[in-house]
Amino acid sequence: MDRSSSPDQATAAPLPRRVIPAGEADAAARAAAGFVADLAGLAAGLPTDWRSRRAAARRREPAGIVPDLDRLDFSPLHHELSPYIAQREPRQCARYGVSVLEAASLRTWERAVDGRQIALPDLLALGRHLGPGIEIRSHDIFGADQSGARVIRFCDAATAVSRLTAHLESVTETGDDILRLARALFEYVLVNNLHCFKDGNGRLSRILLNHRLDRILGPGDYLPLKEAFLHSRGGYEITLRIVELHRDWTPFVTYMMRLLGLLMAPRVGRAA
Repeated sequence: MDRSSSPDQATAAPLPRRVIPAGEADAAARAAAGFVADLAGLAAGLPTDWRSRRAAARRREPAGIVPDLDRLDFSPLHHELSPYIAQREPRQCARYGVSVLEAASLRTWERAVDGRQIALPDLLALGRHLGPGIEIRSHDIFGADQSGARVIRFCDAATAVSRLTAHLESVTETGDDILRLARALFEYVLVNNLHCFKDGNGRLSRILLNHRLDRILGPGDYLPLKEAFLHSRGGYEITLRIVELHRDWTPFVTYMMRLLGLLMAPRVGRAA
C-alpha cells in the first residue's frame, strides 16, 4: 500500500486503524516459540564456530552483504495470494543498492551508539545518516490502495511516538535467543505499523532488525531484507498486513524465520 500523508483532507468515513496493542509482544513470542525447533535445526546444521565465522566474514569483506540471492530458492516464502497482488521484478531493483547504503549507515551508527540501550533520539540520528526527511511526523497518515483511495488509518502521531518511546525503554537483552528474536520481530512490525517518521520507516526497521540480530547471534553479514522481500513475491507484504489487521503473528513469524534461515545459512557455511 502507498502511504498518503496529506494532513488537511478529511476522511469520508471511519477507516480501519493499524494499532498493535501493547500486549502483542507476548503474542509474537508465543508464535516464535513454535519455531524453536526450526532455529535449533538451523544452528545444528552450521559449523560449531558459526558465530566467529559470521564475524570473520564481516571483517574480510567491506560491503558485508549476504550475496547470491539469485541462487537461493525463495519459493517457500511465496504466499498463496502472491499472484493477486502487484509486484516488482527483483531485477528491477539495483543489485543490493539499498542494502549497501543501509549497511554503511548501520556501521557508522553502531559506533556512535556504542552498545547502549537505543532511544528515540538514536533512531533520529540513524535517520540523518540515511538522508533528509526522516523526522517525527506531526500529522495523520493513511494507507491508500492503487487508485489512491484511503483504506487504512494509522494511529495519530502523538500515540505513535509515545508507543515507540515506551517500547524502546522496555527492551532488554535478557532471555534466550528465541525470546530475543521474537522481541526483534515485534519491534520490526511496530516501527512499520506506528510509522512515526515522515519518511524512512522501512529503512529504519530493516537496519534496526539487522542491529538486533548482530546483538543476538553475533556480528555477521548485513542481511539484504529489501531485496529479499522482492524475491519472495509478495509473501512479506501479505504476512505483515495479516499481523497489522488481524493480529495473527504466525504467518509473519513463519515467513521471517524461514527468510533468516535462507539468508544466513549459505553465507555462514562458506565463511573461512
